[in-house]
Amino acid sequence: MTSLSATYYVSQRTGSDENDGRTCSTAFASLSAVNRRHLQPGDRVLLERGSVFYGQYLHVTDSGTKEAPIVIGAYGTADAPPRIDNVLGGGLFLGAFFMATDYVTSPVTKKGQLIFGIGCGLITVFIRYFGSYPEGVCYSILVMNCCTWIIDKYTKPTRFGVDKKAAKEAAKK
Repeated sequence: MTSLSATYYVSQRTGSDENDGRTCSTAFASLSAVNRRHLQPGDRVLLERGSVFYGQYLHVTDSGTKEAPIVIGAYGTADAPPRIDNVLGGGLFLGAFFMATDYVTSPVTKKGQLIFGIGCGLITVFIRYFGSYPEGVCYSILVMNCCTWIIDKYTKPTRFGVDKKAAKEAAKK
């Protein structure tokens, strides 16, 4: 940070685009107010924790230097807003309702379908949480499709009233 660098604050909850954005109490209300500024090397843009900027994008066209980069950060102590878009968006709905329920590649028994769904969910969580790939739904379905045969084998219901010897002899003829 240089002596000429500025810090701009953005608060969707308490700010106003009429403010200068230079302090927490005079914060901007939208990202478009920051986009209209020409940022200099060493400038900082701090977004208030807990603010949600739906439909807005931070578009920084200026660049800093190696010694004085333009920094995007956060200020405040509020909790992050709930991320319901992780559940309702992306490939999760597509995968859950169309790909995982495909009759050809999913288990045939109700118990097998339950195991298949739990497996897909757990693998998706592991990929999203421990991996660097943000989606993971398609990969979890592919992995569980490879396990469908063994799920079907061990969740196959027992048929009562069938003579196993007679069925084997009939199969040989």
